[in-house]
Amino acid sequence: MLIYVGQQQALTLPRVYPQAGDNRARSIDYKHVIRALASKPQVFRYSQLREDLLPDDNYRQLWQYADEHLEKREACKWIVTVLRLAFEYDIESDLGQGLLDEVRQSQFASINELQECFLRHHEPELSASTTQHELCSYDGIYDD
Repeated sequence: MLIYVGQQQALTLPRVYPQAGDNRARSIDYKHVIRALASKPQVFRYSQLREDLLPDDNYRQLWQYADEHLEKREACKWIVTVLRLAFEYDIESDLGQGLLDEVRQSQFASINELQECFLRHHEPELSASTTQHELCSYDGIYDD
């Protein structure tokens, strides 16, 4: 499916077909709604699209583990934070696999630990300083 904004192609989504016995099929990318979801993470728990929002089986297993081992509110906040970090740092597969490996070793990073790790290791690059040109260089523009 092609999506246009005006005459510019903005996005291409794969066409999905319903499985046997289903009436509908959905193609949902969590990246399109993650910022809104981050402002209200509790919506995740009761969303009809919850399973479709999780990008792969690693994230489904992480959600299952968080839902079983954390309080309901904390579990929603945790998985939404993980999804937002995956989106913002473009590390979806690495983050999902890494967190799942930690869970299998009985380690479970808290939200604060995850945020500290990313804020510490992904500091923004400072741009090179530039020198301002002299204002008197404009004086000759309108001279005849």
